[in-house]
Amino acid sequence: MRMFDKRIDALMTQLLLGPAQPIGEVIDYFYRVEFQARGSPHIHCLCWVAGAPVFGEDPDDKVCDFVDHYVSCQLPDAEKQPLLHGFVTSLQTHSKNHSKSCKKDNRACRFGFPKPPARTTRITYPMPEDQDHRAMTPQAAKNKLRPVWNLLNNPTSQLDDMSQLLATCNMTLKEYNLSVESLTSSSVILMKRDVKDCWVNNYNPHLLTAWNANMDIQYILDEYGCIMYMLSYISKPESEMSDYLKTIVKEMSPENETEREEMKGVLQAYSKHREVSAQESVARTCSLKMKSCSREVVFLQTGDNPLKMSLRSARCRTNLQILRMFG
Repeated sequence: MRMFDKRIDALMTQLLLGPAQPIGEVIDYFYRVEFQARGSPHIHCLCWVAGAPVFGEDPDDKVCDFVDHYVSCQLPDAEKQPLLHGFVTSLQTHSKNHSKSCKKDNRACRFGFPKPPARTTRITYPMPEDQDHRAMTPQAAKNKLRPVWNLLNNPTSQLDDMSQLLATCNMTLKEYNLSVESLTSSSVILMKRDVKDCWVNNYNPHLLTAWNANMDIQYILDEYGCIMYMLSYISKPESEMSDYLKTIVKEMSPENETEREEMKGVLQAYSKHREVSAQESVARTCSLKMKSCSREVVFLQTGDNPLKMSLRSARCRTNLQILRMFG
C-alpha cells in the first residue's frame, strides 16, 4: 500500500502535472482510491485539461482530433513498438472469454466488448424517439449487426480489416454505420478501431508505458456525464451500509441503551457487515491518502442537523482537508 501511495503521488506530481503533459496541461484534478473485490487498490481520476475543446460549442472534428491526440485503442506494431505492444497486449486487451463480472445484469459484456470497429473517430448522436422518424429501430439494428458480433466474438475468425468484415457479413459501410448509430441512446464517441483492435481498451501510450498497469481513459462529452461520474462512480456513497446502520439504530431502545452502548452496537454492526480487505485496512490504519483534489472543499449545509468532520493533522493542513457529510 505504501508503494501504491508513492506511485500515485509520482504519477500525479511528476507526470500528469509535470512538464511532459502526456494528456495536456492539467489545471484541475480529483481522484479517489478504491479497492477491488480481491483487495487490490486502483484510482478513479478526473482531470480538467487547459484548452480542451467543449462538446456542443466546438466542431465535432476538433473534439475528435483532441481525442485522437491523447487517447488510443489500437494495437501497436510489434516490431516498431515492442515495449508498448507488450503492455497493450497484456494489460489493455479484454479477454474473449468473458468473466462472471462481464455478464453482470444478464448482459453479454457490461464493458461493451468487443467494441464496434470504425475507420475514423466520430461522435454518434441518438436517433429520434419517434418511430416514424427513425431510420432504423434499435431491434432492427441489433438484428442487422448480429453477424458482425458473431464474427468478432469467434476466436477462430481470421479477419484482417473492416472491408473484409463487411464483405463477409454482406453489409455496406453505410448500413453498418447506420446500425451502430441506431443503438446509441445518447451522444457517444466512437473510437477509430480496426477489427484487430475491437478488444483493446482506451489508453494513453505515454501513461501506459510509465504506469505499466491497466487504464481506461475517456473524454467526457457533457456536464451531466461529468457530474454522474463524480457522484455515482468516483465518489459513490455506501448506501447499503448507511441503510443497514439506520436500521440498527432504530431497533435500539433508547430507554434500555446508553449512548456508549448504542455506539458500541453501531460499531459492531459496521465491523460485521462490511468486508474490508487487508490492503484497505493498512491504508486506513496508516492514514494513507485515499483521495486528493487540486481545489479546496466547501462544506454545504443541506440538512437540519448536519455533521462536519475533518482529519486534524499536520499532513491534512498542508494538503486538502477531507470533509465528509452525514445526513
